[in-house]
Amino acid sequence: MKNRFIKNSLKLLLPFLILFFSYSFVLKSNRLATILLSEVADQPNITTRIKSIGGHSGKCVELKITSKKDFKLKIPAGTLYYPADEGEQTLVAPIAMTYIIKKNVPRTIKIDGYCTESSDRSPKSEGIFSLGLTQDTALQTLVDFISKYKIQDKGAIQEAVWCVTDDESIANVHLGDPAQNKALRSLLAKVTRKEIPWHSASREIET
Repeated sequence: MKNRFIKNSLKLLLPFLILFFSYSFVLKSNRLATILLSEVADQPNITTRIKSIGGHSGKCVELKITSKKDFKLKIPAGTLYYPADEGEQTLVAPIAMTYIIKKNVPRTIKIDGYCTESSDRSPKSEGIFSLGLTQDTALQTLVDFISKYKIQDKGAIQEAVWCVTDDESIANVHLGDPAQNKALRSLLAKVTRKEIPWHSASREIET
């Protein structure tokens, strides 16, 4: 009888315990300092290595990070990854991301990056990136839109970036969702000062 009472009590308490620990985690997370990826090199207690995985669209950037303190790592949309070889393509982060970095717990994170220089070579695997933030207002407007609506279509993102950075045709950009597709094309027309095309074009992109 006593054991049954204890089991029933635990069953009743379990949801409250889960809620309590979840709330505690969120509260602690909200109190953590936020550091931009572009600023971590200035932090003496944080070690990072940012390299190319190869390719120029999608998850082609790898971040290895170790810290001597807990913090929130923020990668803003518009973060730029500069290759050491100037003949290789600079990549841009299209979506803002935040990660909880724990003290003395090494992490390896795969990060989205998209080419901003279609005429250059794709970054070679293992090549090291340095960091920056875009100063191009048109590109920033685009990635803010992509981040806000959490667009995941790799081809559409890459073509949209090239519309802004390489003067490519808006006709190359198409999303499966008609409303999103219209909104993205309208935004591209506005920031590039071009007409919205009546047609769509399709081409294969090597990533």
